[in-house]
Amino acid sequence: MNLEQLPADSRAKLDSLLTAIEQALNAVESPHAHAVSDSSMPDGHGRNDVLQGGSIRAPSKPPFSYDREAISALHRALLQSGSGVLFGIVVLAERPDARAKWRLKSKLISRAEHDSFAKARQPIDVEIERELRELAPAKNWERISFGRDMPNKEPFITRKSSSGLERLAPTSKLLTLLSRTESLYRAADLDLVIAFWTCRPGGLEFREYVE
Repeated sequence: MNLEQLPADSRAKLDSLLTAIEQALNAVESPHAHAVSDSSMPDGHGRNDVLQGGSIRAPSKPPFSYDREAISALHRALLQSGSGVLFGIVVLAERPDARAKWRLKSKLISRAEHDSFAKARQPIDVEIERELRELAPAKNWERISFGRDMPNKEPFITRKSSSGLERLAPTSKLLTLLSRTESLYRAADLDLVIAFWTCRPGGLEFREYVE
């Protein structure tokens, strides 16, 4: 979603969030040159709907010192504005070294865009579920998972059954399907750093995280 598409009240709340994140990062010393502050509200934008994320994360220890409650509240205010047009936001902060000032870049994901990702991914999900079910034992299995469940981690398969938990190497077909999924998000300037499918006897689940 382009910045120009944001409603006026959402634009003002985005400016407030970015200012607060920048001030929080510049107010304390840290060894980091990269930070992420993201949030989403997958189930809706009402007062009682759950906000996921809303923090400022460092790539490693030590964590950033800041008022988490204040930053989280600004994330929520943004996602609840504009009649809930936004599904989520990713704020990336970078600087050349630990003494430099931080520079921020934001990526906006509308609910319509997120729905379009799910729709475009649907035929891929069908193929992945078929591939995973072919790896299932004849009976007494709980789940088979595939993908990347943490940033910068190699894709893998796990299979849990009455025999225990097994880890398997992914097939070339599954790796190709993962690459196709990443391309869908990349076309919208989003890096799909977590993509994890879990197949259970009753159906397929998908977990994502983008930057």
